Amino acid sequence: MTPQDVAAFTAVAALIKEVGTWPLFSIIALMQIGPWVGMLAITHVQGKRHSAAVQMYENNVLLVKGYEKLASDLTSIIHLNIQAQTRLVEKIENNMYCPVIREKGPRR
Repeated sequence: MTPQDVAAFTAVAALIKEVGTWPLFSIIALMQIGPWVGMLAITHVQGKRHSAAVQMYENNVLLVKGYEKLASDLTSIIHLNIQAQTRLVEKIENNMYCPVIREKGPRR
């Protein structure tokens, strides 16, 4: 070992002797345990975000089912409206108000 290495070790030993070993062990423990605690916190937050995304998709499924029912109701209304208009056109063509035109028949 060089004299500089011996001087550095002596300085570190003196610093540890002056401060004590408790802060040093705390720093080492924090370096070992800190990343695990951080990852647990991040995992917890990501779990909440995932649950919110799952809930959003479930709500979208309910919304689509509601729109399907609305679309089927609208389809039946459209069919009824077309039937009513068809009957109305038939009545107009079959019922001419002027008796003279009724006797001649419809013009084509």
